[in-house]
Amino acid sequence: MLFRSYPNPTTGILTVEFTAAVAGDHQITVTDLSGRLVADKVVKAVGGSTSVLEMDLSVAGEGFYMLYIRDPKGSIAVSKVTVE
Repeated sequence: MLFRSYPNPTTGILTVEFTAAVAGDHQITVTDLSGRLVADKVVKAVGGSTSVLEMDLSVAGEGFYMLYIRDPKGSIAVSKVTVE
């Protein structure tokens, strides 16, 4: 799965753009470094299509966070996000 998130670092709204390898529900999750859930969305994607969504991280506070995208087959893509 190809994806990017921007702006990174962010002060609030993080845009997540990914190309789904398989069709179905994709779980997008942001956690702090201790694993506490900060934001969570489900996106229904078509295989081979690009999905774009926004996540509001303004309530998360300054620090480092982990962004996870899990596809219907259980594959996970991970990225670090900085909130300023």
